[in-house]
Amino acid sequence: MAAIVVLAPLARADVTSAIGAAEVEAARQRAEARRAATEQRATEDVAAARAAQAAKRERELAADRAVAGEQQRERRNSGWLLIGTGAGLVALGGFFAWRSSVVNDDIRNGGYMYSYEIAARAVDGQKDNALAWTFGIGGALALAIGVPVVVTSSGVAVTGSFK
Repeated sequence: MAAIVVLAPLARADVTSAIGAAEVEAARQRAEARRAATEQRATEDVAAARAAQAAKRERELAADRAVAGEQQRERRNSGWLLIGTGAGLVALGGFFAWRSSVVNDDIRNGGYMYSYEIAARAVDGQKDNALAWTFGIGGALALAIGVPVVVTSSGVAVTGSFK
C-alpha cells in the first residue's frame, strides 16, 4: 500500500507538469500570434502611410503643374498685349510721320501769305516729327519685348516632378 501512495503524488505531479507545459505552450503560441498580428498591423500602417504620402505628393504636383500652366498663360497673354500695344504705337508713329511729311510738303509748295503762318506750320511739323519718333521708338521697344516673351512661353511643356 505504501507504494501506491508514493506513486499517486508522482502521477499527479506528472499530470500537473504536463498541463502546465501545455498551458505554457499555448501561452507562447498566443503571444506569437499577437506579435505576428501586431507586425501585420504595423506593416499595413506603414503601407497606408506611404500611400497617403504618395497621394499627397501627387496632389501637390498636380497643383504645381496647374500653377505653372496658369503662369505660362499669363506670361504669353502679357507678351501678346505688348505686341498689340507695340504695333499700335508703331502705327501711330507712322501716322505722325506722314503728318510731318504733309506739313513739310505744304511749306515747300508755298501758299502761305505771311511768315508767321510758315513758322506755325513748321512748329506743327516739328511736333508731329517728335511724336512720330516717340511713338515709333516706344512701339519698337514694346515689340522687342513682347515677341520674345510670346516665343519663349508658347511651346514650353509643363512636365517633370517638383520636389
